[in-house]
Amino acid sequence: MPGLGLRGQSRLISGHIATRKSIRSGRNIIGEPSVVLVKTSALKAVGQFELPEFTPDIKMWFKILQQYDLYFIDKTLASYRISGQSTSSSVAKTQGSQFVLLIEEIMKTDSTISGKVTARIGSFRSHLNSHLRRIITRISSN
Repeated sequence: MPGLGLRGQSRLISGHIATRKSIRSGRNIIGEPSVVLVKTSALKAVGQFELPEFTPDIKMWFKILQQYDLYFIDKTLASYRISGQSTSSSVAKTQGSQFVLLIEEIMKTDSTISGKVTARIGSFRSHLNSHLRRIITRISSN
């Protein structure tokens, strides 16, 4: 699925700005669908992946981006297919609410990353994105 996530020229992006953009979009713009390379030292510094089911990767990216910046390469490096049998499809009904919970958690720990308006927009878009994913999965599976 081309065109999701960050777009434009290859560039360095502030970790806080990348987090804010992802929150405002209501979805994972960092690792969906893209290839993420992270230094081992950064992973060790922020700790292990955490639950919930849908958001452990984006939660990890947010933890990393609180301490580090992101370098975006504007090239297609990976792709994925949409399937009604995938893990993402099986949790589609809860993806929106799980992302909203993640936004709320971030707002409690560091409200400077995302203002209340951005958090509300992200929450709305997260639920909308969840519905759109289910529709796209149904269409693609037929």
